[in-house]
Amino acid sequence: MGAPAPKKKKWSLFGFLWQTATTLLAPIGRILGRLTQKISDFYWNSIPLSPEIQAAMAVVEQEGFIQSQSDPSKVIAETLQWFLANRRKILAFTELIFSATHEAERFLAKNGREKKAYARELVLAVLEEMGFPTKAGLMGAIVASAVNGMIETAVHLFNKKGAFQHQ
Repeated sequence: MGAPAPKKKKWSLFGFLWQTATTLLAPIGRILGRLTQKISDFYWNSIPLSPEIQAAMAVVEQEGFIQSQSDPSKVIAETLQWFLANRRKILAFTELIFSATHEAERFLAKNGREKKAYARELVLAVLEEMGFPTKAGLMGAIVASAVNGMIETAVHLFNKKGAFQHQ
């Protein structure tokens, strides 16, 4: 009694063509990617900026808000590290959004837009009390946009699960 014969690999024409095509086209894809990047860089660098915008961009770059990240895997790794390091804050923020959205639903006489406005104001008041910039500037706009998007998501999920009664 000998060892069983090794299984033969099933040959597939499609598999063979796919492997050959990807092997041959990968270098072309890399070249086209680099060419596209060069064209994009040339285009964006050729647009003249006013001296005020150039000065503002220089300040933003010095502050470290803009960083050139050419390695996508590094960006992904840093993003995941940030999420892991801040998971409790993210969960607390999510709970705040869902609680405010659920609280706003108590007002059955109000329409959806009014309920969302109530939830948004409730969340922004809590965030402002905690020291987040919610009124003015770029950060205030980003916070307001994130809150609005999260409230929309919460409403969608609550409606999907049938948690809200609609008149």
